[in-house]
Amino acid sequence: MTFSKIDKASQLAEGKGIKIAVLDWLFDMSTRAAGKYINPTSLVPGEPVGHERPWHGEWMAETIHKVAPEAKIIPIRARPSPEKGGEPDPAEPAYTKYLIAGIRFA
Repeated sequence: MTFSKIDKASQLAEGKGIKIAVLDWLFDMSTRAAGKYINPTSLVPGEPVGHERPWHGEWMAETIHKVAPEAKIIPIRARPSPEKGGEPDPAEPAYTKYLIAGIRFA
């Protein structure tokens, strides 16, 4: 996969001193992967960051980490689990509520 100007951005900076908030869900907080993270935060009551199998949030964070390996990523859980009332459609009100809260937090 090719990203527009990603190689040039990678040459200019490795992300040292940069913090990036990723609003998503399903991050990998295992010891192996957690080194890129700081201040994991969940905006979803009763659902901590990293308590489920990692998926989309981890993919997003790992993509950022490959471009800027020295950046620190703040994983923000901004979506409830589907089995706990999370909607599969991002246009649903609860998801929007958590995204807005996450943007304000970040």
